[in-house]
Amino acid sequence: MKAPQKVSETLRKVSKKFRSAGILADIVEQVGLFNGRIEYVEQDGGANCGEFVLSPVPAGTRPSCSAVDGWAWPSFTCVSFEIQVWNCMVGFGLHDCILTFDVAGDILDIIPDDRPSSRCWGTDDRTARTAQIRALVEA
Repeated sequence: MKAPQKVSETLRKVSKKFRSAGILADIVEQVGLFNGRIEYVEQDGGANCGEFVLSPVPAGTRPSCSAVDGWAWPSFTCVSFEIQVWNCMVGFGLHDCILTFDVAGDILDIIPDDRPSSRCWGTDDRTARTAQIRALVEA
């Protein structure tokens, strides 16, 4: 299995926690493991009509994700480093998670946010948050 396909499958599992991971999985299936910022551009005035546009990002940029009102017109900045890892962030609004994948598409690291949470995460313990994502990935 190729790395983009493996990453996409992992993101689909994580989408059970963060819906934006499913959007990013769709993008990875279309363009692969990109290095830069992809933004959704609405076209023809239709909510479901549009395309993703890739823009370069400066060196040292961190992965990010955002959306208007927490869901509309999403954008993702994903970063590929010379040490052969691919970093992305999923989540919109207050809570997010940075995921790091190796060149084979295997997940290397999970870094959840550290903002207080009783609703999204159900815990303020980052180790427990990491375990939540790991359980989704391994399911």
